Amino acid sequence: MKGEFLRAYTKIYLELEGLKFPEVLIESAYSNLANFLRDIPVGVRRIITRDAGKKAAESFKNFLRDRYKITEIKEEEVPAVVETFFQISGMGDVKCEVDGDKIRVEVKDSFMLRVNPDPNIALGQFIGIIEGFISELLGKEVVGKIEGNSYILTIKSSSVLQ
Repeated sequence: MKGEFLRAYTKIYLELEGLKFPEVLIESAYSNLANFLRDIPVGVRRIITRDAGKKAAESFKNFLRDRYKITEIKEEEVPAVVETFFQISGMGDVKCEVDGDKIRVEVKDSFMLRVNPDPNIALGQFIGIIEGFISELLGKEVVGKIEGNSYILTIKSSSVLQ
């Protein structure tokens, strides 16, 4: 599937699901969420947010299957989906690249980094969501870490998730 088609389908999905937010609203909500989550252990946050990411990807995959008869998203197609999700939802501007078993999501501009300039804190709130989202998209376990202004994700195995 061509990247431009997948970008268009992602945009349609986000708009139909009402997941396109004004930046000022999402920045305010994130600031409040970051303060609330600050006291919750990182492991608990990651488990909760991974599940949310998986559910979002599952919904998106169902949309693609039901509406466009697309049953698979290949690794090389992940950047188009991730970049469009960030941009259209109002989360920011990212560059995503797949290189073998590594996926790099560089956050070029986002309210997250304006709320807190420390990437480990600002981006750390969403690492579980991105891990869960990409894991579900690919049907492969993906784990990540924050490195500078980027999420560095590693595809752990080729086994399909249950």
